[in-house]
Amino acid sequence: MKIKTYNLFLLIIIILLVAMPFYASPFHLYLATEIMIYSILAIAYAVLLGHLKLLSLYHGIFYGFGGYGVAWMVMWYGGGFWEAFLFGVAIATAVGLVIALISLRVRGAYYIIFSLVLGMIFYLWAMSAAEVTGGSDGFTFPSPSINLGFTVIPLTSTAKFYLSLIFL
Repeated sequence: MKIKTYNLFLLIIIILLVAMPFYASPFHLYLATEIMIYSILAIAYAVLLGHLKLLSLYHGIFYGFGGYGVAWMVMWYGGGFWEAFLFGVAIATAVGLVIALISLRVRGAYYIIFSLVLGMIFYLWAMSAAEVTGGSDGFTFPSPSINLGFTVIPLTSTAKFYLSLIFL
C-alpha cells in the first residue's frame, strides 16, 4: 500500500511540475528553476557523501567553472546552446580532474580542510577577478537558442524551467 501511495504522490508532483508554466507567475517559475538547479547539485553531493563517503566542500568550483564556461563560449565565441553546454561541461570536467589529482592524495580530516580551503581560494579569486568573472556582480549574456535540427527553441524562462526539469 505504501508503494502505491508513493507512486500516486510522485505522479501528482510530476503533473504539477509539468503544468507549472501555465499557472505560475514568472517569479515562481524562476524560483522553481533555481530550486531544481540546486537540487541537481544536492544530488551530486549526496552521491559523493552518501555512496563514496567523501565530504567535499568545493562543489561551487565545478558549478562556477561550468557556468562561466557556458557564458564565455556564448559571449566571446558566439557559440550556440549545445556548443556552450559541452564547453561548460568540458571546463568543469578538466578543473575537476586537476583538483582530483591533487586532492585525492590527502586523507581523513586533512581532505576536508583541504577541500574547504580550496573552495574558499576559488571563491575569493572569482570575487576579485572582475575582468574575467565580473566579480560579485557577475555578468549577463544573451541566452542562446536551442537548435534541435528540425526546430529552434528560444531559451525563455519556460524553456529553462523544462530543461532543468529534464536534467533533474
